[in-house]
Amino acid sequence: MWEKPWDEPRQLYDIFDIPEDRKEWAKRYIPDYPLHILDARHLTDEQIELCSDDLRAFFYMIREEKVPEAYHAGGT
Repeated sequence: MWEKPWDEPRQLYDIFDIPEDRKEWAKRYIPDYPLHILDARHLTDEQIELCSDDLRAFFYMIREEKVPEAYHAGGT
């Protein structure tokens, strides 16, 4: 599970199966929103290190790696 990076829709419209002849109508009544996907499983160490301490620990846990000692509760 989660071996490959996210390749699913990133826009609301991409989720709907709207027939081609109804797309213009749908755009008038259904707002399109970007889906802000954070694929935490595939973040690089460099990307994780840019985050706050709590997020770093969380992202390392998600990646199923050992959380560095500095990020344990009570660590410095």
